[in-house]
Amino acid sequence: MALDVIARVYANSFYELGKDKGNISERMNEFKIFSELFKSDEAFKSFMLSPVYSKGNKHKIIMDAFKGRISEYTFSFINIIIENGRLEYVVEIWNELYLIDVEAKNRDDIMNVFVTVAVALSTQLLAELKKVLSNYFKKEIIITEKVDSEIIGGVIIKAGDKLIDASLSSQLNKLQSNLLDIKVRSEFAYED
Repeated sequence: MALDVIARVYANSFYELGKDKGNISERMNEFKIFSELFKSDEAFKSFMLSPVYSKGNKHKIIMDAFKGRISEYTFSFINIIIENGRLEYVVEIWNELYLIDVEAKNRDDIMNVFVTVAVALSTQLLAELKKVLSNYFKKEIIITEKVDSEIIGGVIIKAGDKLIDASLSSQLNKLQSNLLDIKVRSEFAYED
């Protein structure tokens, strides 16, 4: 498994669980302190990476060095890294953790919206749609437009977990379904 993939898995776990427990930025700062020490203090790094010292000794050193400076959550996470023999990834885990946090903050402020239309929208219509969606979702909107002549007309909007199907083909399919349903019910009624 590649170094960045391993680091990303650990960083994702740290971030998602830490976010659920609250105050993820504090937890990240605690891990950053550990990562910076690991990066800047060659003696500390050599000790932590040495196979001569037991995992128990490493746990004790971390506990003594960071007592009162890091939360139980961050301490437990560092212990998992020690137990799994992944200490050489500490700096990369921090780098991935930082990137995950940046991505999450961008997700909170920006929303990707996928718009399917029968004919490409003019610049003016695209700007108006972006403004309406921005006001509705209270986020900056990035629109990705797809042209699909099979929808005949109207628009299909996919934003996050919301799907708005205002296409003409969808409306025609609903109308056809309703007409068939009425026909079946009327035939059924006449059979009695």
